[in-house]
Amino acid sequence: MINMRHSKKGITPIISIIILLGITVALAGLAWTVLYNYIGIYTEKTFDIPFDGGVYCSKINDQTTIRVFIRNTGTAPLVESDFSMLQIDGVDIYPSGIPSGGSIASGEAGFLIDNYTGTGNWSAGAHTIDITTTTGTIKHEIVYCS
Repeated sequence: MINMRHSKKGITPIISIIILLGITVALAGLAWTVLYNYIGIYTEKTFDIPFDGGVYCSKINDQTTIRVFIRNTGTAPLVESDFSMLQIDGVDIYPSGIPSGGSIASGEAGFLIDNYTGTGNWSAGAHTIDITTTTGTIKHEIVYCS
């Protein structure tokens, strides 16, 4: 009599499913790690300017000053060197609101430009403010002084 049993050996379907699930979980973990590190670079140094008065002109000692108030929406403190461009009407300025060696902590708010008078009074009318961080956050604001 001929033996009809198969003599081939292989893995059972259950074991193959477990191996495929393990590979899938490992690939998903690798993708998460890569994306988390990539996205983290772009979200750790971000800020927002509050809509309700984050940029305004004021009179201080008979001089018109422009003030910019920001909120740190990133995951790391903001320091002076995090701002790659800070301009009013195309003129580079210094972030005078952040104290030297200081920072604006994550979730906190503070002045980026405080009592800045430039070379004199800011004239009446519209002034453009451009702010860029080293991680690519760009803000373009317009303030009207009277």
